[in-house]
Amino acid sequence: MTGKWGVRRLAALLSGPVVLAMPAYAETWQVQATLKYGSSPDICAEYEPVTYTLEFTGVVISGTGRSGKLFSTTVPASGMIRHVYKSGWGDRFEISGNVKMRQLELIHMNSGCRWILESTR
Repeated sequence: MTGKWGVRRLAALLSGPVVLAMPAYAETWQVQATLKYGSSPDICAEYEPVTYTLEFTGVVISGTGRSGKLFSTTVPASGMIRHVYKSGWGDRFEISGNVKMRQLELIHMNSGCRWILESTR
């Protein structure tokens, strides 16, 4: 690149759009399932409290329990989800609520037991 045209080409290349690499957003937290009394059948009181690890990448939330990864689902801009998944032993659960506000509920689809997922930290 020499002369006036070389300088113009270089200037055009340098004035193009600049893409900056943004650090990846990821948030991980522990939650404990606390039974929602009054909204759950009496039999649910016999279940032991379970702890889960949730990871939110800004686009996807994933949940892991004692048996390994349980679910992964896309989170819309509103943060509201409603996702049904199968546990490691085949029971169906629904996780719902606002991921961004960390206000989530877990429902055992077979029994109707409902838990609030409360952060342990």
